[in-house]
Amino acid sequence: MDFIDIKDQQKPFRFSFIALKKLCAKAKCKLSDLDKALNDPEHIVDMLYIGFTEGHKYTNEKIDFTRADVEKWIDEDFSLLQKATDIFSKSMSSGK
Repeated sequence: MDFIDIKDQQKPFRFSFIALKKLCAKAKCKLSDLDKALNDPEHIVDMLYIGFTEGHKYTNEKIDFTRADVEKWIDEDFSLLQKATDIFSKSMSSGK
């Protein structure tokens, strides 16, 4: 399980097979086209929102944020994109 600091609070972030399926469904693409879909900022927000919600579900924590909140977090701290992308890439290569 990975955690990302959001406003001095550690939020669980998990990108599993279920998260991957949800992202492909939301982006209306096949896995082989996901890299192209992630060129769209809306799908980047989707990726982070799904990762945070799946992390909260996995740790049995209350989901106390919305997709709009995630968008604001990104706007306030652009490094969040790199942190989430690193976790996403790691989970795709390690299967964890």
